[in-house]
Amino acid sequence: MKVSTVVLISALALALNVSTTYADERTPEQVKAAREFTVEGVGFNATPQTIRAKWPTATSVPKQSNPQIGLECIRVEGTANTDGIDFFFLDGKLMNMLVWYFPSRTSKMGSWSTIAEKVVARLGKADVDSKGLDQDSKSKEICEYDWVIEDAERWVRLHVTTEFSVLKVWDREVARKKLAKEKATAETGF
Repeated sequence: MKVSTVVLISALALALNVSTTYADERTPEQVKAAREFTVEGVGFNATPQTIRAKWPTATSVPKQSNPQIGLECIRVEGTANTDGIDFFFLDGKLMNMLVWYFPSRTSKMGSWSTIAEKVVARLGKADVDSKGLDQDSKSKEICEYDWVIEDAERWVRLHVTTEFSVLKVWDREVARKKLAKEKATAETGF
């Protein structure tokens, strides 16, 4: 009986922690902004053909792709406002975008915090499990901020190091399908 009570209390504590991890107080406007999130005019309704038509110099990245599960990565180097974008498609549906900014560009913006401020303006405050400044002077890591917008099936992460800033924008539903495909095709040796 004692074990059951301990397990129940632990499960309740975990559930409370998980439920308060995300900023559940998103406005309808913020949910809409997350659902309709675009980078350089490209949203989650884009296809590989859309990317190649917009940027004829876009290239496939075989090392980031996995044809076995229908994953294709298309890289665009140097757009008008970014240093590059990696688009990941699962079965032709946009799963996520990695938007790259290097120090020379973020310096012209003022700093990487300009990117964070623009995301906050659209999506609200970052979730409470985000990591702030690293105080270790030897570390290249600066911060990592997350916005999980469950009602829009979006996850946005701003990861900043001394070498780059990358904004990662995910369609969580497509990402779950990718995970399911990876599990179904995993070679475990047994």
